[in-house]
Amino acid sequence: MPRYTPEQRALRARDRAKRTILALVNANGGELVGKLRLYKAFYRAHLDYFRATGLELTGYPIVRMPNGPGIDNATDLIDEMRASGDLTEEIGTRGLEFERAYRARRDNLAELDADQLQAVHSAVQWANSLSSAELSEASHQASWHETVNGQEQPILIDALSAEELVARRSEARARLAAVTPANVRA
Repeated sequence: MPRYTPEQRALRARDRAKRTILALVNANGGELVGKLRLYKAFYRAHLDYFRATGLELTGYPIVRMPNGPGIDNATDLIDEMRASGDLTEEIGTRGLEFERAYRARRDNLAELDADQLQAVHSAVQWANSLSSAELSEASHQASWHETVNGQEQPILIDALSAEELVARRSEARARLAAVTPANVRA
């Protein structure tokens, strides 16, 4: 019997996604400017955490968007966080008419383990080191190229080097070729 139902897993992933968004904002001194920057830091934190631990950071879907990976239903998540008082969102800051600034109303960094903290901090540092155009370009990795807009990206393949990805694809093709109609039971 599974430990959690699919619905319970989805709710747990949603809670972890909100906790990660809050952590990203807190790791940047309590304010993170730019929806694109938030989305890309969220994506990068997942990759960094997977590289360090072999585990998924949140289990929450990351979807393909025209400018790279995005947080699935991010507006809903942010609205829930605003309603709970954990986050504020201000539009039109710093003279940029449509830019968003996210501010954390509580510090949750102590809730994270060392690997999660490292992934969150390195993701924010990476996102802050690039312009918006560079962030978009840097996040157009293998998983982005293999999906269409609105589709969930299998982002963990982006954590693999090009050589590892080619080797794993070759292994998968070999396993598929070994499965012929003659050796598959009905």
